[in-house]
Amino acid sequence: MGGKGSGGKGSTEKVNILQAVSSEIVEQAKQMTAARRSASPVSVEKMPAILQAWEEYIEECERTRRPITWGGLALAGGISARTLERMRHGELDHIVDEFRITHDLPPDATEYITEDGEVLQLLQWSQPCQKLEAVIQDQLERNCYTNKGNPAGSIFGLKARFGWEDQQQGPTISNQTLVIADAEQAKKAMRMLANVEK
Repeated sequence: MGGKGSGGKGSTEKVNILQAVSSEIVEQAKQMTAARRSASPVSVEKMPAILQAWEEYIEECERTRRPITWGGLALAGGISARTLERMRHGELDHIVDEFRITHDLPPDATEYITEDGEVLQLLQWSQPCQKLEAVIQDQLERNCYTNKGNPAGSIFGLKARFGWEDQQQGPTISNQTLVIADAEQAKKAMRMLANVEK
């Protein structure tokens, strides 16, 4: 009669209590994650506005012939340069994964439709940031090849940011100094030089 392991009323109540507690913990975790995401300078919800701001910044730079800079992209997106660097290195890609979890989406979901009908792209922040970096590298390379502005600044940017290095080409020329102690050595050196020039 309702003994241990018989699966009676007591064990059903325990299972129901555990399920309720588990559901409550999961819901609290989702709420905390959502609150942290909304407080972050970057989130899935903010991505369309930031991407649009970057596009407008690049178009403005091209129209006015100003250089596209990493700091300018940070300002345009309303974020710090440090945050932009963290995005580029993939340190904030977890935000998209957390969004999928809190919205019960499959791990490979690429978009989410809000209640307002807005389609949110679920892409890792590192993807657009790497494209932005390629835009800047392209600009610096073009400056070097066309001698636009001061190529030394572009070369510095390519070395500092993109790891470019100088390569030695052709033979290395070294200057040697000949020390002559007396007149006899001077005559001998002059005869040797005359033979080399022939």
